[in-house]
Amino acid sequence: MVQSPIKQLIQVPNEEEALELARRFEAISRIPKIMGLIDGTHIPVLPPRDGYKDFVNRKGWPSYVLQGVVDDKGCFWNISCKMPGSAHDATVLRQSELFQKAHLLPKGVKNIEGEEVRLLVVGDPAYPLLDWLIKGYTNSPNLTPEQESG
Repeated sequence: MVQSPIKQLIQVPNEEEALELARRFEAISRIPKIMGLIDGTHIPVLPPRDGYKDFVNRKGWPSYVLQGVVDDKGCFWNISCKMPGSAHDATVLRQSELFQKAHLLPKGVKNIEGEEVRLLVVGDPAYPLLDWLIKGYTNSPNLTPEQESG
């Protein structure tokens, strides 16, 4: 959990701010309703002797996982850094305050071609598909290279 004074600097956008983020993301990507991008990275640490294996990440070195959500300018509006390096992105998300308080995220619902679409965060395929989190397709043997890149 982020503590003050950082908590004053890194904050979930309110509805108005999130709609502005979505407008800027759409101007860049032509994809509507995106308010943030989520991913993780590893921060090297000197782990405790007890539980050392929990800290060793898939790259073979000890770390904590830093999960962050950024806006279109790369500015963080949410971070979590409390899981050891062996944790999967989906587990890190489930243990984060972002996940626990996702019901409080701005919704900014808009009708797009007859469907009510809320504001969304975009993650890579390691993340779960949720009503507020979308992800890219994993490689599918049923997709042609043109379909996959298009």
